[in-house]
Amino acid sequence: AQRASASPAVAPLLALYPEPNVPGTNLHRANPRSGVDQDSQVFRLDHDLTPTQRLFWRTTRLSAVNNGVSGASFARFSSNVGPTGHSLQHLWTISPNVLNEARFNFTRFDLNDDFLDPVALGNPAVNGLLGNLTVNGLSSLGHFAFMARKTAQNTFQWANDLSWNRGTHSFKFGANIRRLQLNNGTLAHSFHGVERLNSVAEYQAARPASYRPKNGDTNN
Repeated sequence: AQRASASPAVAPLLALYPEPNVPGTNLHRANPRSGVDQDSQVFRLDHDLTPTQRLFWRTTRLSAVNNGVSGASFARFSSNVGPTGHSLQHLWTISPNVLNEARFNFTRFDLNDDFLDPVALGNPAVNGLLGNLTVNGLSSLGHFAFMARKTAQNTFQWANDLSWNRGTHSFKFGANIRRLQLNNGTLAHSFHGVERLNSVAEYQAARPASYRPKNGDTNN
């Protein structure tokens, strides 16, 4: 009855709410399924270049995909996480009392969120462009606010240590250089408009308390 008496301007949004499934109430209870697929690999190579020089290489890779839902409409999303690390080490015994160790490391952390269901709620031609809807007394509609993360973090590290033993003395010289590169971005659902209503009655009558239209480029 409440759906039938609602303003046509909010009908596409009301259709996103599930029907009540708790007898005698207007509540809908659910425990949505979520899943994680994870793979990991480790690769290595050890090689003696000469009797006094050795080379070590290591690579580790992790790939994880997290599938879940958000909001009252169970909007589906997929989060992909893929850290990767590479390490190269060279050991050189220059003389019986001099050892040089050179290292290079590169690590990359990737995080990408994908929306499997449309970000825009309902029918934009009828209810306007919306990415998030909050009604007092109801669960919110829309994807999680922190979703749509696009992250690529690179770390480069160069290091060298020289050890020298002379008699009863031991000396060690070295350097360590690190470079961090951050490439981050987020397509917040607020870019598609945010609306708030103070009650279910105002929601049915299509009288929002506030509306913030899209702000930014929704394609990037």
